[in-house]
Amino acid sequence: MPFTSEEDCIRYIIDVRWPDGYFCDNCKNSEYWILSRKRLKCKKCGTIITLTSNTAFEQSNKSLVLWFHAIRLIITSDKSINASDLQKTLGLGSYKTALTWYHKLTSLIIPPVIERLNGAEETDEIFFPLKEKEGNEHSQVNYIKIPENYDSIFRQVIKHALNYNQKQI
Repeated sequence: MPFTSEEDCIRYIIDVRWPDGYFCDNCKNSEYWILSRKRLKCKKCGTIITLTSNTAFEQSNKSLVLWFHAIRLIITSDKSINASDLQKTLGLGSYKTALTWYHKLTSLIIPPVIERLNGAEETDEIFFPLKEKEGNEHSQVNYIKIPENYDSIFRQVIKHALNYNQKQI
């Protein structure tokens, strides 16, 4: 699924967080407005929630489109992606931001990939860095193959992002 707007990403997050449809925690109403700054407002009681609170996307001033693009880039690349690649491809201003994103995203991507690999899934030739070996700046990297079903992996990564604990990185 292409994510070309912030609203596309917000609707995807709503779908992942509430697979049976959104409902207000306060009044259980299912109708809402999408507000600016990644927020929803219940049409009945006016309760406002921020979709990115307590997620991997919290406190980021970057768009969800950019975050989703970074996730897709990592899981669909035909070569291993590193922080420098993220910085260049996404146009991130600093290497420090790219490195932070890289660590966050790899911590989100590894669990669903491992879950898939534990099953009898067939994989293609895409590789993902699992763990760097200790060493100098030219460290060797162990790789695992990513399963072919990118959309399923992407959905699982977003689920992990929504349940993200800042202590993970």
